[in-house]
Amino acid sequence: MKNFIKTTMIMLVTLLSTVTFSVENTEENIGEELQYNSNNHQSTVVKSTDPEDLWNDYLASHKIKLGENKKNGHTFFIAFAAQEVGKLPSERGFIDSKDTAYRKALINAKSDLSNFLGTQMKSNSTFTEKEINEDIPQSYIKAVIGPVSTADRAHLLTDLTLDDQIKKFDPTWDGTNKAKTEKIIDKMVEQNQKYVEYMSSHAREYIQGASPIFSAEGVSDGVYTVTVGIVWSYKSSKVAEAIYLPNKTMPKGKKHLLTVADRLKNMSNTELAASMGVRMWRDEKGMPIVLSFSQADGKGFKSIAKKKTTLKAKTEIAKFVAEIIESDTEVNTDEVMQSYNDDSKKAFNNSDLKAKITARQTGLNLSGISTIHYRKFRHPASDQKMVVNVMAWTPNSSALARGLREMTRIQKTKFNATKGGTVFENTSKGLTGTTGNSNLNSNGGYVGATSDPDDF
Repeated sequence: MKNFIKTTMIMLVTLLSTVTFSVENTEENIGEELQYNSNNHQSTVVKSTDPEDLWNDYLASHKIKLGENKKNGHTFFIAFAAQEVGKLPSERGFIDSKDTAYRKALINAKSDLSNFLGTQMKSNSTFTEKEINEDIPQSYIKAVIGPVSTADRAHLLTDLTLDDQIKKFDPTWDGTNKAKTEKIIDKMVEQNQKYVEYMSSHAREYIQGASPIFSAEGVSDGVYTVTVGIVWSYKSSKVAEAIYLPNKTMPKGKKHLLTVADRLKNMSNTELAASMGVRMWRDEKGMPIVLSFSQADGKGFKSIAKKKTTLKAKTEIAKFVAEIIESDTEVNTDEVMQSYNDDSKKAFNNSDLKAKITARQTGLNLSGISTIHYRKFRHPASDQKMVVNVMAWTPNSSALARGLREMTRIQKTKFNATKGGTVFENTSKGLTGTTGNSNLNSNGGYVGATSDPDDF
């Protein structure tokens, strides 16, 4: 009975996590709401539902589409990408591999945005045809066949002819010491066509304010897959500007009854496990807040997991503020089509593709970013330990950090100017204070010296 209840609860959580929560949006505000309203941000972990199908359901439910969207004068761009996870859910390192897959998908989605803004195209193509004559010239017979005895001449000529014909299929062919039965081919090439085309595209754009609005993971075509959808709008770029421009005026939006911290606490482990990267929400006062979800393997030292997730979370915010996306794609089309002596034809494809995406964040001074929610739990699909660190930036936290930073600079100047107070006479008196209490808490743990918040 206990196993039945546990299984039922897991299925219920999984089902609830696949539901896209509906919100009352006007056509005018839908682009903005996709970014600011956390109810529109779907994060799901599923075991049997294809995450790519969930993305299509998300688009349909909000009446939006990939690419450019226009609603009553408001323009926003939607991009999407999927990436297979390198490790199986049962393998060690699955959590980190899943995080890497998300980053691959995100950079692909941003590349679509970069290519939409502008792409430089190049191409070059050639088409050649050739008719092949099978007759052997007298000079060839004199130089190659002449030295051979008359008795061996017919056999050698046949072998050499076969080798020559086989090399038309395989240029690396070497018929030395091979029996004739290994060389016999039924068809001879009489005509040859070759088409070669080189195509390339290059895009390089400064992207500011593009953020994920959807993420899901689960089994797709038999492989555990991570998906991510992103949106970019003019308003989102203004929020990104406020992170590095002090005193930037921030427009208010829809207020929420709960604080951002409470909403994060109310998220299930299933939702939190699939939440990666930056999200833009609004707080209970309607002010924008930038969240960054970061994940790491929960095994090993806690301090290492905290440092890894902190660095990843801050990096994602920096990328949200300013990132250069450079995308290069090359396609070499190479097809050879041959016509044989029996009037049959066959094509051989030697084409290839090379794609490279480079994303660079050249440097940014971040102020006022701190952890707002930190949770340890087991991944619902793999049952492996993981941690999620959610860091937040707000206009108020940024202003506070900048003020404190200026205060520390002033304090440093005073300290250096007085050489740590040694320029004055040694008349300072010792300071007195409380050492606090050391108590045994209700869980049996020991609490060290504490301070009175009234003294802060």
